[in-house]
Parts: sequence; C-alpha cells; structure tokens
Amino acid sequence: MKHLRTLLLVPIALAAGISSSEALVLCANPSGSVVALDKCKPGMAQLDPAALGLAGPAGAQGPAGPAGPRGPSSGLVADNFSAGFVPVLVSANASAPTPITTLALPNGSYILQATVGIQADIASGTLVPFTNVQCSFVDGAGPFGANFRTQIGGSTDNSASIPLLAAVTLATADIVTVACFNDNAGIAVTTGESVVTAIQVGTLTGP
Repeated sequence: MKHLRTLLLVPIALAAGISSSEALVLCANPSGSVVALDKCKPGMAQLDPAALGLAGPAGAQGPAGPAGPRGPSSGLVADNFSAGFVPVLVSANASAPTPITTLALPNGSYILQATVGIQADIASGTLVPFTNVQCSFVDGAGPFGANFRTQIGGSTDNSASIPLLAAVTLATADIVTVACFNDNAGIAVTTGESVVTAIQVGTLTGP
C-alpha cells in the first residue's frame, strides 16, 4: 500500500503546479517506491506515465485512447431570445413541428442539450384544459434522438420548460433545429426563451 500511495501522489503533484518545462520524469527505486525527478539516479528505472495510466488530459495531439485520438472539445450555443414568443403549431404527430431555434454545426460528433420554455393560454370553457407539447432535435435527415414531452395547462396562464438531450454524428455540415408541436387545437401554446448547446467531442461510443 505504501508504493500505491506514492504512485497516486505523483499525478496530484504534477497537477498542482509543476510545469511541463521542468521536464520531470517518474523514477522507480529498487525498493519499488516512485519519485518525480529531473533525471533518474543510477540504479533507478524510468517509468512511462501513459503506460501506468497516469497521463493527464490529452490535447490536440494527445495519446490515443481506446476509441482513437482525443482532441480538445468545443462548444456552440444558439437561442431565440430576439424572436420573442413563437406560436407552437398544432399537429397530430411530429410530421409538422414548429422550429424554435437552430444551430449550424460543422461535421463531427456532438452532445446536444436544449431547454425550451413554453406557455399555454387556455380559453374560458375549454373542455380539456390540458395539452401535450412534444419537442425533439431535427437535422436534414429528420428528427433524431428521443422525443421529449410535457403536459401543460390546467389554468388560464400556465408555463413550463422542456429539457432535451441527444447525441449525433454529422457526416457533413448541417443545421440542427429544436422543433415542437402541440396536440390540442383548443389551447394556444407559445415558446419563450429557449437555448440549445452543442459540445463537439472526438468520438461517440455506446449502443
């Protein structure tokens, strides 16, 4: 356990402020303990941090992981703040959703997150004072990821928000749209301030 604690202390020390310009290396004593030095002393063995799993976050030319080279991530953000309230059209299904906000993306893999603010205006005497509002991400090929739905209504003025999350790999540059539809013609639904964020990643893995 003594040797294991020594190994764990090395990356912590490196992260705490030792610059790469000092060119420290990991050296193993014959006893098995590990220290960080400018140069290993006679009788010591120099260790490879990457082989020990102690390498820090990879940069643009960082070491390759199981899924391939890793590079820095980047983020893109869009909103509809200047558009004001956008009426959400009534549709029996997702065939004609209302675009809420869009984000132009280069080709690559992305984690997408959005929040759509919605508000219902229910006329007096409405028989069913609730409606379902469904939102999803849409690209040039159509909707992708899960459809996110919430029920809104119950009073003359009711508001809610719908969070969206999806992952996508774009073979070419495309425009990703957050789009919603309302399934009750008797209730007017509008969207308020809505935001979409895309974080570009090196690769996507999973089912």
